[in-house]
Amino acid sequence: MNRAGLILLTLLFLGLGIVALPIHGEVRWRKTWSGSLGVCWRVTGLGIPLNQGRMRGYSFLREPGWPHWWRLLRWLIRFGRVHHWQVSADIGFRDPALTGQWLGVISALPPVIGRCIHLTFTRTGWQLRGKLQGSIALGWLLALGLKLGWARLHACLRLIFRLIRTWQRDGTGVP
Repeated sequence: MNRAGLILLTLLFLGLGIVALPIHGEVRWRKTWSGSLGVCWRVTGLGIPLNQGRMRGYSFLREPGWPHWWRLLRWLIRFGRVHHWQVSADIGFRDPALTGQWLGVISALPPVIGRCIHLTFTRTGWQLRGKLQGSIALGWLLALGLKLGWARLHACLRLIFRLIRTWQRDGTGVP
């Protein structure tokens, strides 16, 4: 094998090794009885912190591209691995009869889900706490980023071409 082939093979293995690096993530969320949702996250690769942040309230639902969050979640479930998860929900009705009816509904759920839900009739409302830890290969994360970026670009281009066709059809010209 000549020198160029050896260099190319080395770069190929190095590239495959980098793409296969695991990216670890942790997400924690909490919603108090009368408060809003709070989320914090931390992303690391090889023990080095890559990204971390906090978000309060439901502000991500007001962003114009929030439907892409569902696509992101589907990809993470499909290609990621969950190492640990923990959820606890407290639901209160302040009515013992209604609490008893909901206790019957919860008892019909699978035990993994039923153990996470606690009912009370001393308060009205709900609170939620949870933690999720998992990992995904860097290659799948890059592919997800490219796919989401293409979807956003494609939506913008479709809008531009639709506006151009409308302007040509109406004869109004470009404003």
